Formats: sequence, C-alpha cells, structure tokens
Amino acid sequence: MNATRLDVALVQRGLASTRTKAQRLIAGGLVTVANSPATKPSMVVADDAVIDLVANADPHSGVSEVADVGRGATKLRAALTRWSPPIRGAVCVDVGASTGGFTQVLLESGARSVVALDVGHGQLDPSLVADTRVINREGVHAARISSSWWANQSLPTPVSVVVADVSFISLTKIIPALVETFGVHSHFVLLLKPQFEVGKSGIDQGVVKDVARRDKAVHTVMECLEEHGVTPRDIMVSPLTGEKGNVEYLVYASATSSVYPAEWDKAIPAQ
Repeated sequence: MNATRLDVALVQRGLASTRTKAQRLIAGGLVTVANSPATKPSMVVADDAVIDLVANADPHSGVSEVADVGRGATKLRAALTRWSPPIRGAVCVDVGASTGGFTQVLLESGARSVVALDVGHGQLDPSLVADTRVINREGVHAARISSSWWANQSLPTPVSVVVADVSFISLTKIIPALVETFGVHSHFVLLLKPQFEVGKSGIDQGVVKDVARRDKAVHTVMECLEEHGVTPRDIMVSPLTGEKGNVEYLVYASATSSVYPAEWDKAIPAQ
C-alpha cells in the first residue's frame, strides 16, 4: 500500500488546488483524517485513508471564506476600506503575490490590470493565471527590479498602486527598488511583518513577543519610506495575524497627499 504526505494527498484528491492551500487548510484545523483533526502537512497517510474537509472549508481558496484565494485578501480589503487608494481603472502591482489574495482584491476594486510579481513559481491561483487582466511574472526578486527592468519587460505604465506582502525579507530591502521603479507618487500599501524585520534574535519560535522590538521594526520601515521620499500616511493593525500568531500591520504611504492627506503621527496602534 502506498503512502504520501497529507498536503500532497489533498491536492491529489482534488481537496485543494495547490500544496500551499492544502497547508493552510491543515493549519486552519479544516482537515480530518479518519475523523480526527490533522495538524501537520507532513503527516503520512495511506492511499485508502479517509480524508475530509470540515463543512466551512473551501478547497479552492485554502481558507474558510469561499471567495478568497488566500488570507491576504482579508488583510488588503481592510486597508482599502480605510484608505481608498486610486485603484479603479488603474495599473497596479502586487509584490510577493503568492496565491494572489492581494491581486484578487485589486481586481475586485476595479484595477484595469495587475502585475503579479513573486520570487517563487507556480503559486498563483489558476483562476488568476487565466484572468487576462493579470500579468504574472515569476522568479522575480523584488529587491532587484528597476525602472529599466520594467521597461525591458514591456510592462504597463504608469503604475498607480503598489501592494506588497513579502516574507523572509525586510521591507527595507525592497523599498528602495520599489520607489525607484514606480516613483514616490505611486500609492504604496505594504503589509509590515515584524517577524521578518527584527532579525533572528528578535523572534521566539517564529513570533515577535517583545513589544519594544516590534515597535522599533515599525519605526524602521517608516523611516525607510521617508528616506526614499515616500510619506507615511497611516498605519493599521492587520485584521488577521500571521500564520504563527504574529501581530502584523498595514502601511499606507505616498508623496501624493490628495487621496489621503493625513501624515503618520509616529504612533503605533494598539493590538
């Protein structure tokens, strides 16, 4: 009898469209094996094992909300509700697109086109890959893009809104490239993840538990934006934590004040 990893088995049986989504279903407690909750994607299951999704799990999204292709969708919707950057009819960029939660929300908000960039391959949800409004660019490191690279790729301009959700790299490493490529007057909505800003010494089992370190990470990113000519306008706590429970933030920044005239007052919102 053959056996395989649980996340692979979910894809093979059509219970998830990708391994990334399978892993999110498992992490969310939405998968059972032989009627018992499964918690590890690496769990080995036999070919004849009884694997089920709980009632509110959606095999296509990898999360409990049927409409969403990734958890990022919930985060970005909250940010766009608060700030209303000029998306409708515009060219937008999704940096660190992964399965495409941010891309999905940009399209829902009326973007004319979305350029989805990711350093990985094969992660973007098939529904978005097939959408003619989405330009998918894989194997792209966000810290290495430039205005000349953009032009050489014949990608659309001007870019109105840039959203970013990156992992395993500090935003301070990519902000210089984003500003050089898209300009200070683009509207930047960035997911700030302190767990990737504080360094290894600042995390405990993957979580930033020291509030002072977390606050310093926020200030460092905001200062980086200012140093590159992009005014931080506002910050909010993400409606969802990171997958390990980290508090995360959404940041809005642009040198253009007509859409959101406030400027960040250096305060960090309470969780």
